[in-house]
Amino acid sequence: MKNILKGLTVSSVALLALVGGSSSVFAADDAATNDNQKVSTAEFEVTAKDDNNNNGNGKLTLDKVPDLKFAGTSVKDVATTGATLALESGKVSNGTSKGNTATDGDEDLKLQVSDFRGDYSGWNLSVGLGNFSSSDKNDNLSRLSGVALKLAVTNADEAEKTNQVTPNSITLNQGSSALLLNATVKTNVDGTKTSQGGGKNVFAVDTKNTELEIPKDPNIKATTYQADITWTLGNTFDASAVK
Repeated sequence: MKNILKGLTVSSVALLALVGGSSSVFAADDAATNDNQKVSTAEFEVTAKDDNNNNGNGKLTLDKVPDLKFAGTSVKDVATTGATLALESGKVSNGTSKGNTATDGDEDLKLQVSDFRGDYSGWNLSVGLGNFSSSDKNDNLSRLSGVALKLAVTNADEAEKTNQVTPNSITLNQGSSALLLNATVKTNVDGTKTSQGGGKNVFAVDTKNTELEIPKDPNIKATTYQADITWTLGNTFDASAVK
């Protein structure tokens, strides 16, 4: 142990002597370093391709949209006071909308957007509500007015929150649309860009905060009413919605 300590002490003194010595010693060290140390490169490529596309073009896709089944009500309630209906499930029957003008809805109450473009451009998703209507066995069409949909979504799965997009809630009147999701793009101090919404983004309809408001209507008919819900995915984020 004493021999080891003695060696360390000598080495330290020798280092101090080099610091105070001539510059020719440094030149010799630099030459030795250049001869004994080289730098090479490691590289890999990320291409924006998916399972069905081998040309390097990744896609932004709207993969799932939910059907919405609300609780029933009575002619008396709507005719006298109107009604607020809670969301029950995503299982709807065929009618004026389902299986006719609307064929894309899923019953699991999930909403999914996938972005594998890899270009940090963001995206947005807006939702529009059509007119509630029903037809009887003689194809006589009945329409409702003043109906409003309160729609809210939440993150469905912690594991799917890739560059998390903040869930939102909106109120839609018949014939109107609103922005539900906005995957924004941020330019960092060093000039690089950070985008939300990359990868697979899965949301669930918030059953506690999604409801349908039916105004008072003395002429309401005892039947099943349906309306189209149109989900539109844009390929850039909505800058006007960023505060």
